[in-house]
Amino acid sequence: MKTTIAIVLLSINFSFAQEISGIYLSANDFKSDKLSFPENPNQKSHRIKLHNSIYKPFIEIKKDSENIVYRKSDVFGYKTVDGNAFRFVKESEYKILESKAITLYARTYFASKATVKTEYFFSIDTSSAILPLTVFNLKNAFPINHQFHDLLNIYFDNDDNKLIKYDAFNKTYLLNHLLEESLNKKQ
Repeated sequence: MKTTIAIVLLSINFSFAQEISGIYLSANDFKSDKLSFPENPNQKSHRIKLHNSIYKPFIEIKKDSENIVYRKSDVFGYKTVDGNAFRFVKESEYKILESKAITLYARTYFASKATVKTEYFFSIDTSSAILPLTVFNLKNAFPINHQFHDLLNIYFDNDDNKLIKYDAFNKTYLLNHLLEESLNKKQ
């Protein structure tokens, strides 16, 4: 019994309590904020159900009498009613924190019965592979942008835990601000 409970807890993503406002079929849909099957809270016959189980890796859309099913691996992601966007990679969900010079993600999950863990990731753009957010991976993603490498060294001192710092003055993550600055100076 305890083993079954642990497996169920490990498969739960923290989006389970969120109401879905629509799905993004592609990365281009996300970039243009084009939602497919936008949910209308006043219309009871239209609902989007996101299954949060390793045994049900799909999304169900009930629209009037029609039932549409998408595998999570076949769509880009979804948006919640409160405006948060998530991207699917295989059957995992990544919360999109910001999509500017690079796209930043967070993935929160149960690491054990009582431990919640958040890991951070990035992609060069919304169509690219998601990589762990580390100084090493960022330098490899931008191999010829030596100014960006220098800024990473100065601001983050090779400490991966500092990479997710938010810059309240510029209203962006510091990492995106520094990358944009380094790209602008190259032009």
